[in-house]
Amino acid sequence: SIISIVLFRIFAQIDSGNIRALLLALTIPLYLLLAVQSALQNAMAEIVTEKESKMKIVQEIYGLTPTMYWLSWAGYFSIVSCLCVLAIYILLALVAPVMGKSSPIFVICLLVLSYLQQFEFAAIVSVFFNKLQTATAMS
Repeated sequence: SIISIVLFRIFAQIDSGNIRALLLALTIPLYLLLAVQSALQNAMAEIVTEKESKMKIVQEIYGLTPTMYWLSWAGYFSIVSCLCVLAIYILLALVAPVMGKSSPIFVICLLVLSYLQQFEFAAIVSVFFNKLQTATAMS
């Protein structure tokens, strides 16, 4: 993206290691926020799309309980989130050792909980939307 190119150019011009580390510490949370926020948009889009196509009603007619419906969404989102958490952890711990001295269990739990929070928010907010365009604009 354009932000990455601009930041790379800025980092390349800085000589002091402390300032470079400070700028890196300021930009990594931004990238993590964007990564987790994209999960919210995708989850809301998928839930509202299913709601818009009336698939949920068909599933309820065939005997799917609301608990099983939301558990299936949670299971699907957990699988997708685990792949994202694994990719983010590999990038932060192995490729660019930003989290070198942090506990791996703590970092992974923090990432998993952030994705879980986004799923819960998407599940709650998706109830208020009937159209995909409205849901994606609001998320």
